Amino acid sequence: MTTESPNLPAGFPAMSIAEAHRRMTAPGSMLEVEEREIRGAPIKVWKNAPPTLAEVFAMSQFFADRTFLVNDDERVTFDAHRRAVASFAARLTADGIRKGDRVAIVTNGGGPGVLATDALVEGGGRLAEFGQDTMIALNGILPATWSHGNPVDIIGDATGERYAKALDIVLKDSGVDAVLVLNVPTAVSSSEEAARHVVEVVGHAITPVLTSWMGKDGVARARDVLRAANVPTYEAPHEAVRAFLHMVTNKRNHESLMEVPPSAPQEFTPDKATAERIIREALSRGI
Repeated sequence: MTTESPNLPAGFPAMSIAEAHRRMTAPGSMLEVEEREIRGAPIKVWKNAPPTLAEVFAMSQFFADRTFLVNDDERVTFDAHRRAVASFAARLTADGIRKGDRVAIVTNGGGPGVLATDALVEGGGRLAEFGQDTMIALNGILPATWSHGNPVDIIGDATGERYAKALDIVLKDSGVDAVLVLNVPTAVSSSEEAARHVVEVVGHAITPVLTSWMGKDGVARARDVLRAANVPTYEAPHEAVRAFLHMVTNKRNHESLMEVPPSAPQEFTPDKATAERIIREALSRGI
């Protein structure tokens, strides 16, 4: 009697995971790995990774029908993702997105923030770059498997306390103009608890905070908690990003209205001799 599964091909596995990894990341391969120093820490990165997001999207056309993102029972292909990002990016641009609009994202799931993040960058905006103090503080309170960057993925089992600590740290970074907090319902944590902890932190914050508690009936009470505290909340991340862009536009308009024009042109040089001559002539005529 054999214990081998009848669904596996003969000779499976052909090689170990370690050997497959060695071949895939070998020198000269597309996934070649090298070590670089990032924010003072040695980090392994893909040496031949596309240098810009535009090139990533250009490459995605070769994988049109393949799965790009899996979120529960939903699967999004590369082509669908590329088209959605292009459409959303155009809308962000129309809403007034400019380079320098810096957003930090705190989420308990990496997938939900992908579309909003890509569209923000593709539309000309930018994710906030955290300072060294922020990174050290986040490393001190988050699991070792957190994303180590922006978006701040605090992992699916994140408690309300973990949300509060991460949000508080990010809000203290001077390079952050606004924070978007995302929550995806999970079986191991409470969305309502997370909302209550976020409300406590937002109550002391100066930097704008927008939220997106994703889902329907399962997060209704969590959204009620956020709305009761006047914390902006949206069903989808891209709606929150769009709201942020409206705030940016309103802020720019307000700053423009508050600008006081100079009392005289900055390039103006008075002609004193001519002015004195006109005054003397006027006096001689008894004017």
